[in-house]
Amino acid sequence: MAEGSGLGSLLIERLSADYEKKSKFSVPIYPNASSSTSHFELYNAVLATKYQMDHINMVTLMENDALSKICTNRLQIEKPGYENMNSVAAHMISSLTAGIRYNGGLNGSLKEMHANLIPYPVLPFTFTSYAPFFREGAPDAGMNSVEIQRLLIAADCMSIKCDPDQGKYIGTTFQFRGDYVPKDIGLAHCDLQSQRRMKFVDWSPTRKRCGIIWEKPFVVPGSKIRGEKRVAGMLANSSAISQMFCRYAEAFDEMYKNRASLDCYLSEGMEEEEFFECRERLTQLLMDYRKMEREEQGDIKTDELIGTEIES
Repeated sequence: MAEGSGLGSLLIERLSADYEKKSKFSVPIYPNASSSTSHFELYNAVLATKYQMDHINMVTLMENDALSKICTNRLQIEKPGYENMNSVAAHMISSLTAGIRYNGGLNGSLKEMHANLIPYPVLPFTFTSYAPFFREGAPDAGMNSVEIQRLLIAADCMSIKCDPDQGKYIGTTFQFRGDYVPKDIGLAHCDLQSQRRMKFVDWSPTRKRCGIIWEKPFVVPGSKIRGEKRVAGMLANSSAISQMFCRYAEAFDEMYKNRASLDCYLSEGMEEEEFFECRERLTQLLMDYRKMEREEQGDIKTDELIGTEIES
């Protein structure tokens, strides 16, 4: 979302025009909203978000800050670099798409994932988590399926920086890889349900779905990540995602108020109205998440989730 987001947005727009009926899946990586090294990164994050909403069916969000903390807290890497964060991101996405590449997955296509997780097109954003992450050479902790699934819903194993307990889930897809027994998966799901570890909206048509891939996960040599016999990944749609977008909205507003680096965009041919339009779409998205959290199923209608216009 920093360097290259302009080209990426242009490609997204072109692919959407050329392959209109195809399901499109995107994994944008957002910069650190609170400690970005460049004004352009935060501007680009908001500008590119509009293109994601307009042209992508399902967007799996990642943040450099969240990936860095996984490297620090889970892999004990004192000063993680982009190579370390890229390895973490690759493991997360590889786990989620294993059902497309190997037999045995419940959700064998992006269309099925999309149907499970995105009931309304105006809320296409998801995040992912992966467990366990251990540093190469660390002793085997012998974690069972219940412990691994509990890690999946922990904030420090997620691809974005958010508090999942401050939001509600619309839907989740769990993907287990390795020598799992279906009975163990059932016990893990019963643990989540009995302990009420996840809060779901009442009107959600699909809450939890899972699949098992028998193929052992592959670890890239040099990634400093220990190979595991069992791993799991979660793809989730939750209103907790709005916490991330609130941070970028606040950072954008502060910079735009001071017109920081705005001339660099205007001198390249962009119009200032485009900045306002992208910021307006972000406001609409946040309002849609608030509507989504309504408790009663009868309180929410599809035509309500279309965004609200903001007066200039």
